[in-house]
Amino acid sequence: MKKIITLVAISVLIFSCSKEVTTPNGGVFRGVFEMTGLNGGGFETGSCTIALFEESKRFSMSTDTTSNVPYSCYGSYAITDGTKMTFTSEQVAPLNGDQNIILDSIYTYVFDDVNFKLTKVVDTIKYDFRFLRY
Repeated sequence: MKKIITLVAISVLIFSCSKEVTTPNGGVFRGVFEMTGLNGGGFETGSCTIALFEESKRFSMSTDTTSNVPYSCYGSYAITDGTKMTFTSEQVAPLNGDQNIILDSIYTYVFDDVNFKLTKVVDTIKYDFRFLRY
């Protein structure tokens, strides 16, 4: 009986001490990108994968070759606070391309260790990335 009570007490202690993960950590995430005009105009979407390397604070994004949206890129990132991440890409958009389609600037994020969402709004266009841990 003592063993059962001890086991239950340890289990309760473990579950009560586990913290919710809200800060992006390393891993590979697969998802979609959507660019939406907030005034009803324009919509672009594409599949993409992002790898976050937590120790070096680096990232690498690849995209589905059929859509080419967003553009593939790589670089560094920094977590600004509990809601913002800054990405610095080492690549630029192709000639006549939209620089905002590269993961490069400040995004609002939501992270729960499985779902990873990035959002930014520039003028009247919303840029969304929705990922799941791969």
